Amino acid sequence: DKPKKLEYVQVRFEAIKGVRRGIDAKYERVEGDHVWSLCRKATQRLNQASESDVDSLPQRSTICGTDHAPVRTAKIHTAFREKLLRRMFDAQKVLCNMVLFHCTTCNERFPTWHPHPKYRPDFELECLKDCDIEVHEWHDSPPEERTRHATLHRGRCARCHKSLQKVANKPLVHDVATFSAQNNWDPLFGIDVGAAYKEWLYLSQNATVVESMLVALDHMQVSVCYLRRTRSFGRGIPGFHKNIISFPQDINDMKNVAHFFSSLAANDIVNVRYGQRNADEPRPLYRARVLQLEADGVRVAFDDDDRASRLVQLADIEQRVQVPWKPRDLADNLVVFRRRIGRTEDYIEDLRVRRNFIRRILTLLTTRAICRPDQGEECRHMYYNTCDVLFSSLDDLPEDAVPEDLNFQHVDEELPSGYVTSELFVDWMNLGRHDCDVAKALGYTWTQDLKTSGNETPSDLFHSLLAEYREEMEEATEANPVEEVAPDGELPMQWLAAYVSRICAPFSFKIKGETEETIRDALAELIAKEMQSVQGYVSTWRSHGAMSGLKAKDVETETHAHLQAHAFSWPQIQEEPSRERSDGRFVKAFPLVFPMGVADLYQPRLRSDFTIVDAVQHLFRYHTGHLLRSNAGHRATWALFNTALRDVGYSKGSLVHRNVNEHILTKEELRTMYETRQDLVSRVSSFGAEIPTTSMQWKREAFELEWIVRQMSWAPPWTPADPGTD
Repeated sequence: DKPKKLEYVQVRFEAIKGVRRGIDAKYERVEGDHVWSLCRKATQRLNQASESDVDSLPQRSTICGTDHAPVRTAKIHTAFREKLLRRMFDAQKVLCNMVLFHCTTCNERFPTWHPHPKYRPDFELECLKDCDIEVHEWHDSPPEERTRHATLHRGRCARCHKSLQKVANKPLVHDVATFSAQNNWDPLFGIDVGAAYKEWLYLSQNATVVESMLVALDHMQVSVCYLRRTRSFGRGIPGFHKNIISFPQDINDMKNVAHFFSSLAANDIVNVRYGQRNADEPRPLYRARVLQLEADGVRVAFDDDDRASRLVQLADIEQRVQVPWKPRDLADNLVVFRRRIGRTEDYIEDLRVRRNFIRRILTLLTTRAICRPDQGEECRHMYYNTCDVLFSSLDDLPEDAVPEDLNFQHVDEELPSGYVTSELFVDWMNLGRHDCDVAKALGYTWTQDLKTSGNETPSDLFHSLLAEYREEMEEATEANPVEEVAPDGELPMQWLAAYVSRICAPFSFKIKGETEETIRDALAELIAKEMQSVQGYVSTWRSHGAMSGLKAKDVETETHAHLQAHAFSWPQIQEEPSRERSDGRFVKAFPLVFPMGVADLYQPRLRSDFTIVDAVQHLFRYHTGHLLRSNAGHRATWALFNTALRDVGYSKGSLVHRNVNEHILTKEELRTMYETRQDLVSRVSSFGAEIPTTSMQWKREAFELEWIVRQMSWAPPWTPADPGTD
């Protein structure tokens, strides 16, 4: 055998008072091994040390070079005390023994405390004031011994019990809990078992964003929905900007059509408002067939066989909604930012449309059956009773492909290292000042510190930045003639990112990076993303002065398509949005999330003693978890969340308005009040801290967390100085 090659290393050990003096120890190891052994005799000779000094050294060690183990230092040096550590242990003992609970009354599922007293916190938690997880009754108690995974148990939650106690003396609603199925708060009531449930589960799990929008009665615009994968964290959850807004289908008002009687004929299917008039609520709609046009009105026959033909007025007739949508009509309301996979022509997002898949969704939603008590036979989704499914229009949808007439915006991978034009910069500053973090930060710094007059515009800012960049480049080219200069009238993205980093720091938003170079690159990528999102929406409404060349057309094909469009017209999207509190707005916009047409935030109910925040929390905690599913881009999740935030904002805004005793203000008056009344600013900040996700709320949370850490690590002067005491 070949002799083994040995490696040696010398390590300096600092002196320890009362134990040993400083020693240079020598270690050896076989090449390729990880463990070093102390060379006792060599160390003794090197330091003229005694046996006791050598015995105090580690006899075997694993030594790692500083290049492989960078030195770190703590931001806050803590000195933990035994009492605090034991409290932390008690907290973990409670958290690690929590169980999963399913309330059979409201059908919510959430984690809760183990019923045994030793696994429950002995004080009230601040975080549970707005999130009740207490249980009133257990149908099956969890085991006392600790299990590896949280076990699932059923019963009745404390919130439902309190809700039923409130109406115990009211005969009409004594058994109706606020968030129960009897109060229209179960989105799957009537479809939670059997083949229909399996069909819904498959369709809801596999439907793409475009497919779910094509079958909706309302189109809810969630701006901006990023369907892209981040570089370091996989697909992730997309974010939303602005407030959600929904647009109903464009139904031509028959009363305003000039040639109405020539277009309305016998056997046409229409909607008829019939019943006793009520000033508070509109009369219900019924599906009916036109029998005859008479001088006094229109004679119709209702689908219900028990009801004879009736003579109704023209004002009571409405055109029926039609589904599915046409993909082209979503172009102005759905802007898709696509990112290629590597250098291929494939894309990350699944935006295909499958004709048979759309057919299955419409069949599921419009199947007629007895779905709700005392309602008779009707469509499974209650709002599809007033619409017609044009299965003949499905032939225009692709068999299994991405529709070509959607509004696609391809992500420019070169922009973070490319150049910014004046038009791109101005659009970004004007349209992104409310929703784009970097544009907002730069705009604030510009208006507060850099503006020389009130007449300056973002275009003036761009040209001043361009002049500053040119001056820097002239100095750089004198020192280095090969220095690259941007094209005339354009600003390098990297230079803009460095400028923003220099004048806007510290940022109010999170930016990744530690060095100046990594922060600049991260800012450049964030600015590019913001500019592309703004341009995606600008392109939907901005017109151009030039017209692109016309493609060659086949006369016969075009004629057939024109006639078919008029004979079997596709539904369009109205320009006028739905009212925020209109009936069934969410269940119309997300029929696969609410397949029965119930559990909307604004719907007729027996009990209305709840807040919007509580209702959104109930939907998010629904036991199937399908409202948090990501295959549809979390559009329903963000829409509900945004509605809850707006409701909280309304309530806090009304409090501020009442406290300051002010009338309705103009923008100029509000600006003057902001500059002159510091007490109002502090009140707004105080109330704003109560609104989740606002910068004021996160500032308060960071302040509280900082002082928690400080109190845990700081020993006050009145505590005993003896380290042996508690």
